[in-house]
Amino acid sequence: MPEKVSSPLSVSRTAQELIHLLNLSEHPEGGHFREIYRSAPDMHHPQLGLRPGVTIIHYLLQKGERSLFHRIRSEEVWQFVTGAPLELLTLSPDCSTIRTESLSLEAPGRSFFSIPPGVWQAARTSGEYSLVLCTVSPGFFFSDLEFLSFSDPQIESLGEEQRIRIEPYLRIH
Repeated sequence: MPEKVSSPLSVSRTAQELIHLLNLSEHPEGGHFREIYRSAPDMHHPQLGLRPGVTIIHYLLQKGERSLFHRIRSEEVWQFVTGAPLELLTLSPDCSTIRTESLSLEAPGRSFFSIPPGVWQAARTSGEYSLVLCTVSPGFFFSDLEFLSFSDPQIESLGEEQRIRIEPYLRIH
């Protein structure tokens, strides 16, 4: 019978222990991250120019932290790793449709979700913390990161209920 091997993530840990163990830093959108893979060599993308084919980060949100509404110019796949279920919100590029997904390893959640380029996205944990992998293809550059804020004209087209729902995930300026 094969010997059971445990990984550092299979042991019950606190968010602070994982931040230290995985050497995570604060992310501009909220939460903590570390890039763990960037493919080489770069490829040429017709709209984005020279890019790595894929980038992957560990991303952790603690209780009370939010990933603010942002969008990037590439597809992003969020894959649940451990912790409490992650609530992932998406908002269509024109801000007309809000959708919520729950990422977890247990029903009724799903373990991953793909977000097309240009779709607004935000997230929060439903418990003490959520740890996910975020895979971006073509690869991520911080210059692609765009935040949604209170002053954006698209926000004015939302109904009051929708504005109240997304308000905690908006940048102040």
